[in-house]
Amino acid sequence: MKRLLFLCLLVFPLLCDAQSLSLKNGDEVKIFPADTYYDLVFGAEDKPCCVTNVSGTITRILKDSIVILANVFEVKSNDINFLLENVDDIAHPKLSYTLPKDELYSLRGYKSNKKKKTRQNLQIWGGILLTTGLITLANSYDIDDTSFREGVLLSGGIQVGASILIFALSSKKKYLVRDGWRF
Repeated sequence: MKRLLFLCLLVFPLLCDAQSLSLKNGDEVKIFPADTYYDLVFGAEDKPCCVTNVSGTITRILKDSIVILANVFEVKSNDINFLLENVDDIAHPKLSYTLPKDELYSLRGYKSNKKKKTRQNLQIWGGILLTTGLITLANSYDIDDTSFREGVLLSGGIQVGASILIFALSSKKKYLVRDGWRF
């Protein structure tokens, strides 16, 4: 009896796991772990001017809404030039928001907020490298010495190629609801 109890106690934690989030699009299924950090964009199809950006962790998905523990909550309206922004601050605790599921426009999942910021920083460095590479290529035409010009062209080409590689590595797939992705 003690061995059976020991075996049950040993196997039980392996079977208990936090719930994961799965997105489905026909036969395709994308599963996100329970502790995933999300960027969600909400906006009605008939009102493309009003957009709500929310970043945080999803705590619950109800029948008609999504509950998210938000670090960033941003409401933008192009009609009346309005921007409401609540960004994570030490003075303000994280807030829980309930948003309608039918107004979800897109979703991106990251392992953590730190990984999201790392990808954003990589995009910035890729942009800087692309700009310097293009300037180097433009300046190569002012050089009269052909042997030196080839080296400058090669340097500019390497910078542009490296920036394209950085952009490719820092991009994250966006799941669009209009393309059929559903919870």
